[in-house]
Amino acid sequence: MTADGKSEPLTELVTKQKKFLHDLASPVAIANGMIEMAMMELSKKSITEGREIECLQKALRATEKIVKLIEDNRSEIRGVPSS
Repeated sequence: MTADGKSEPLTELVTKQKKFLHDLASPVAIANGMIEMAMMELSKKSITEGREIECLQKALRATEKIVKLIEDNRSEIRGVPSS
């Protein structure tokens, strides 16, 4: 719905959704890469367990879940016409 309460055409909604998913995917990919890099650096220092590793693993799982949700949503709207 628009601010004035009118329905938007499906093509406009799909276009907005595609833009939103694109805008979301980039920062999530960056965060995911930074987490992996931090884990590799800790691993090089033989730090493979502890609170820091647990936090990074949890953050990595969270970003991977977001990536999966983005991919699932993209596949649902793929093929739907957009403007």
